This record gives sequence, C-alpha cells and structure tokens, in this order.
Amino acid sequence: MNPLRYENVVRELIQEYYPNAHFWGFVDGIGWYVRKMEKLINEIIQGDCIEVMQKIPSDSIDVTFADPPFNLKKKYGTYKDEKNTDDYLSWCKQWIMEMVRITKPSGSIFVHNIPKWLLYYAGFLNEVADFRHWIA
Repeated sequence: MNPLRYENVVRELIQEYYPNAHFWGFVDGIGWYVRKMEKLINEIIQGDCIEVMQKIPSDSIDVTFADPPFNLKKKYGTYKDEKNTDDYLSWCKQWIMEMVRITKPSGSIFVHNIPKWLLYYAGFLNEVADFRHWIA
C-alpha cells in the first residue's frame, strides 16, 4: 500500500473512533504532527521523534501511532536502517517509553511493525503500561 494512502487510512480510522483526539505520530524516526494541541494548530513538527516527544507534556495525547523503520537494511535517504539487534531494540524502547508517557491513561497506542519486532515491543509494553484491549 502506498505509504501516504496508509497514513490517511490510519488517520481516518482514528478520527472515526476518536473525533476529538489530539493525534501525534511519527514515521521513520521523523516527528510529524497530524492534529495538534491548541497552541500548535496547523503546525508541522519535524525532528528526531524522541527529542520531539520529550517536549510534549505527559498524559496529554489521546492517540499515539508509530510506524518505525523495520531494521531491514532498506534505504530511507539519510536514515540507516541497519542497526544491530540490541541497538535497535534500545532505540525502540526509548520512543515506546515516550509514547507511553505522553499518551493519556484513557488513550490509545498504535504500533505498526513486522512480527519479529512486535514480539519484543509487546513484552516491553507489558512492563511499562496497563492494557485494556489488544488489536493484533
């Protein structure tokens, strides 16, 4: 599926279920903003996803979505998608932890990746967040 079309499908689904949501997400390690808190309406934020999320207040976002690089040695322009497993998972834990921190207790976290990495994410998320519902 075309990445832009995929992004639009995800946005439409989230807006259907969370019409008043402040939606924050990132793709390929680059911060991007779809729907922003009031003082940042219609702004696009570009930067390192971890650094950008660290500036967002805790428990302030209704929905967070991540579609990180899959660490499959693909070429993404300036990003090198070729980390050793420990480095990749360490980086993933950092942005996952930030997603948990900024997402409201009543909010939702969506993470897209291949099963190989999702198994690691699930184990880590079970340690740092309370889940009421899973979609697999």
